[in-house]
Amino acid sequence: MLALSLISFLSTVGKSKPDVAVYSDSAYIINCFREKWYVKWEQNNWKNSAKKKVENIEEWQELLFWVRKCENIKFYKIKGHLKEGSKDYMKWYKKFCDNEYKISKEGYNRLVGYNNLADELANKGADDYDIK
Repeated sequence: MLALSLISFLSTVGKSKPDVAVYSDSAYIINCFREKWYVKWEQNNWKNSAKKKVENIEEWQELLFWVRKCENIKFYKIKGHLKEGSKDYMKWYKKFCDNEYKISKEGYNRLVGYNNLADELANKGADDYDIK
């Protein structure tokens, strides 16, 4: 779901080459770009380290095309399913600021809120289409 949304966004703004920051709780997508897994996938004919075909190759290829068009794109991992005021909230906010990016608590609240909304919408879509 995130890959399709990101493809749609980057294909819209990619020609103007803006600075882009992607925040997600998807370790798979964030790690793919931060650790450059895609380089090995391409070298190994789209096979992962377990020698299995990478799933959704066409989506990854299109996403890579648009990511490469952006001159300055950064990927940030945020903790998923956080609720402001929860026991772990401040721990994850501090960890994010220490390891990733300096951001205000209000900005982090927005990121967490957007991430939770995206999860909610994706789950609603899955329910609407009986996707498990």
